[in-house]
Amino acid sequence: HTHSSLSLSHTHTMASPPEPSSPSADSFSDVRKVGYLRKPKSMHRRFFVLRAASELGPARLEYYENEKKWRHKAGAPKRSVHLESCFNINKRADSKNKYLVALYTRDEYFAVAADCESEQEGWYQALLELHNRGKVPEERAGGEGGMPAASAAASLAAGEESYGEASPGPAF
Repeated sequence: HTHSSLSLSHTHTMASPPEPSSPSADSFSDVRKVGYLRKPKSMHRRFFVLRAASELGPARLEYYENEKKWRHKAGAPKRSVHLESCFNINKRADSKNKYLVALYTRDEYFAVAADCESEQEGWYQALLELHNRGKVPEERAGGEGGMPAASAAASLAAGEESYGEASPGPAF
């Protein structure tokens, strides 16, 4: 199993353009994890689908009434939580559920209940990995975004200076 995830991340780091030529052809290409989890309040089992960010959309956790509905794409998911809108993901327990995975967004708290610790851990790690991956480029882009602006301003200032010195030249 570790091998497959290794090769997966390996292809991810390589040139990304030649990935799926037609994203519509394979709508399962972004699926990272699927399975039945319970809704903590109602205890109803629902089919959850964890999707990675792709041309099809941002990284998100969706759920459907059952697997059949998802497989046959019978309508949109009942719910979809974008991981980028989550500021925290953690494991917790309450009086009814020992194995909760909780996603916190600004507006709400969304939790799923696993049946056992290994299931909880599996979903937690998968969510965390996508959540962290979603965060990294943002910070990197922020750094790069900050840099060129500063260097551009610096070169602009330098440019104006040298331009000011050189301007008598062309003017004459």
